[in-house]
This record gives sequence, C-alpha cells and structure tokens, in this order.
Amino acid sequence: MGDIRQHSRAPLARRGCGRLSSLAGGLALVALSLGACAETPGGAAPPESGAASGTPAETHEMLNAVLWQTSSAEYEAVVRQSFRMARMSLDRAMADPSWSAALEQTGAFAGLPPALILDLDETVLDNTPYEDRIIRVEGEFTREGFRKWCEEAKAAATPGAQEFLRYADRQGVAVFYVSARAEAERSCTLRNLKRLGLPLRQGSDQVLLRAKDGKSGHRRRVAARYRVVLLVGDSLEDFVAGSKAAPDQRRLLARAHADRWGRQWIMLPNPMYGHWEATFYDFDYSLPRADKLKKKYRGLKATGTR
Repeated sequence: MGDIRQHSRAPLARRGCGRLSSLAGGLALVALSLGACAETPGGAAPPESGAASGTPAETHEMLNAVLWQTSSAEYEAVVRQSFRMARMSLDRAMADPSWSAALEQTGAFAGLPPALILDLDETVLDNTPYEDRIIRVEGEFTREGFRKWCEEAKAAATPGAQEFLRYADRQGVAVFYVSARAEAERSCTLRNLKRLGLPLRQGSDQVLLRAKDGKSGHRRRVAARYRVVLLVGDSLEDFVAGSKAAPDQRRLLARAHADRWGRQWIMLPNPMYGHWEATFYDFDYSLPRADKLKKKYRGLKATGTR
C-alpha cells in the first residue's frame, strides 16, 4: 500500500461554473474551477457533496483509478500476471540458498528458513469499496473512515493473492504482511485475513504494522531470522528505503535496482494513492485537498504533460 494515507478532512472542492477552455490561464483558473465557483449557470448554488447530502462530487481525482481497478480486465490481468511471476520467482529462490530479496539482509543467511514479505493494502487486500466510499460520500481519506472500513473486515483479496500465498505456505515459506495501518487496527486486520483463509501460522506476529523505522525496519527484523526470498508490494517503499523523495529521484532509485524487478521484487499497480502522489505536495498530508490539487497541476507542468 501501498500505504494507508493520513489526509486531512478538508471539504470537497466544488466545480460547476462551466468548462475551462484550456489550462493556459494557469493556476488562478484552476483554483477557480476547483473551489471558487459558487453558482451553476442557472444561478442556483450547486448541491453540497459529502456525507451531509450523500451527493457524489461532479468529479474526483481517484475516479478513473478506482473504476480501472474495480472493472477493467486489464487490472485483473496485470495483477494475476504479477502473482504468477511471483510464484516462478519463489520456486527459483527456494532452489538457490544464496538468493535474498532484502537489501537489509546481511551476514550468513543461506541456512535460515525462507520467508516472503508482502505489503497489505492493495497488494493482498483490495480496499476499493472504501475508495468508492471516499469518492461518493467522504471526499478524502480520514483515519476514522478507514478504521470503520477495517472493522467491517470485508476487503476481498486481490486477484491471484490467495492462490499464491497458499502455494507459498505449502512450500514452507513464512508469510509476513507489512502495512502502515495503526496498531489499533490489528484486530480487524487479522479478522479480515482469517476470513479470506490466508496463511497465519505464526498468528498476529506475521502482521507488521506502522513502525517508527518504517517498512525497511520491518524487513531488517525479518531478515535477522529468515532468508527473505521475495518482496511483493505496490509502492517503492515496499522494496527499498528512500521513496519519500521527488519524482525524478524516485525513478532513479527504481532504476538503480533494475535487475531485481520481476525477479526478487514484484510490483503491483496502485494508481489511487501512495508516495508517488504525495511527493507532489511534499508529503504534507495536512494540506487542504484543494491545495493538494493545485500542487498536482504544477506537477503536470513540471513533467511537460499538459
């Protein structure tokens, strides 16, 4: 999870003053289109979006991403393809005691029992019903909203995840689930994993939640006891430390480990949220949503993708 976000509770930005003919007007017009349009062409104020009215926003920055993940054949194909690749890599790793996927693995590890480390949200668990709820009602991520979703323990498994994890378990590979979820969400997370019948031989110790030293710290602790044969995730931080950086730096970091992708490291898609998005507003999750959107528009200009 990619990571579970820590966005603020800023109100939904509204649109409704007519269409901008181009982006040539710059950020001032963008700001108008996002929040300053108080009336519809007929003169009446547009309906409020959000929990009070239940009316969906006219548009939302996650709309296409959620539609793609929930309905496209392409999403299911690429995720199943990723888990099939993970299974082939797992087989190779089990046959090669010199194989380790964790940069944090040091010292003699060939004799250690094998383990794989997976991100949880959008890698093993599909939270798109909650993302749908954000688009239709809540406007943006809140910790309280996500905790309610977690308590429902209704997240489905991503396509191919159950089959892959059960296969790994049969091969004697310990499975560790890593997430930025809060400790208070451990119980509901475990209930969800148990409902899906996913491997939990070591119980709650297999679920590694938010830590001060991040996911790299979790990898280091697992690597002290196991040979880490595979990493699976949907964000660069699921594989290597240093992902909270500018987009060009993040790409350079990914390229520096190009030989690991598709072998020891298996990446799944997450176009909805993550460090890739937060880099555009300097990881300041407290910013109002409208301000985050303005900074994302600047990102378009910076990358030359008007």
